[in-house]
Amino acid sequence: CKEEGDEGRSASRALRHLRPLEKIKVFGDATTPLNQILKPFHVSVIDLSGLNDVSQDYIVGRLLNEIVEYRVQGKLKWPIFIFLEEAHKFVPNPKSTSYGRIGKFSSPIINTIAAEGRKFGVFLTLITQRPSKINQDSLSQCNSQIILRITNPTDQRAVMEASERLGEELMRDLPGLNIGEAI
Repeated sequence: CKEEGDEGRSASRALRHLRPLEKIKVFGDATTPLNQILKPFHVSVIDLSGLNDVSQDYIVGRLLNEIVEYRVQGKLKWPIFIFLEEAHKFVPNPKSTSYGRIGKFSSPIINTIAAEGRKFGVFLTLITQRPSKINQDSLSQCNSQIILRITNPTDQRAVMEASERLGEELMRDLPGLNIGEAI
């Protein structure tokens, strides 16, 4: 795009962002409208297993941005509850070794939902087996936590730092929890 002026520069910037998206093999001829996914009194499961991390990251980021936008614009009158499995893949801790490879598209909106989503009627549940790999800002916004057995000291510290109410005594109990037991 060799046009002069602001339009040419804008088009060039847009192309730079779109070219990498061409490599993500998730685009097709059909789509499901968001209002069909977010019906009241229904559960919609978006199963992204089998896709590479970049594709999953893009889809989660795009979908969550659209959900928040719908709620802000008043297109949805009911609250939305999002359960994000393998959350460490979408909102990584900047200190994590995987940071930079994942979370590029989804991390900003997840951090926004964690911090401000409640006022828009968008509620978030982060699910992970590796809490130390989740962005601490998002983790600390989780007002309610269900903590199952954690034996890794790094993960225990991450949970302790994110939770104001979890004391040393409860932390010592985490490695000894049985299957199905939680704090």
